[in-house]
Amino acid sequence: MKSVQRNGSHIALGDRFVEALTARDFNHLQTLFADPLGFRALVPNGLREAKQPSEATGWFQRWFGGADRFELQTSSVYEVVDRLSVNYRIRLHDEDGWQVIEQKAFCKVQAGSIQDIALVCSGFCAEGETVQAQQATDAYYDAGTRGCAEGPLDEIAGLVQGLQPGQSLQVHASDPSVASDLPAWCRLAGHDIEKRAQDHYLIRKKG
Repeated sequence: MKSVQRNGSHIALGDRFVEALTARDFNHLQTLFADPLGFRALVPNGLREAKQPSEATGWFQRWFGGADRFELQTSSVYEVVDRLSVNYRIRLHDEDGWQVIEQKAFCKVQAGSIQDIALVCSGFCAEGETVQAQQATDAYYDAGTRGCAEGPLDEIAGLVQGLQPGQSLQVHASDPSVASDLPAWCRLAGHDIEKRAQDHYLIRKKG
């Protein structure tokens, strides 16, 4: 199912990005990027960067090229003032089984090409996997359906602050804004998201 808002002149470029990714046509995907390019992707285990179209395309190929099944579940393309927002959820199958991945990207467009892209990735979430709330964790927090604007990140930060180094906090949060912002917060705070399964996260406090 595809949901697209068509309010700006760059929407067609975002559509082509999603279509190329869905087809895993990495050669076409590369043609959508300007040269030089600003590319930053925040994934659960760190930051990925590229300055050339081929380097950026290489990251997408590493993430998705090896799957034997690849399905686009949802996508949206729209403009946020002078930024192009491209968001999509993918279901794929590889040697690790069925997994779901969601990525959200904000792009600057110039002369019909993507000049800069900042992307946040949920990571590869094993489909059907559950993280037991009170097993092998030291604390548990349920944000429910609240988004980041309603304060769960502040509460998570307070709970992690109260943990000892090496202890873990399990978080349940179903709002998409948490999926985008929680990995970024953990990276900035120096903590690890050891595991994600759908809307559950296991955060390990670093020493």
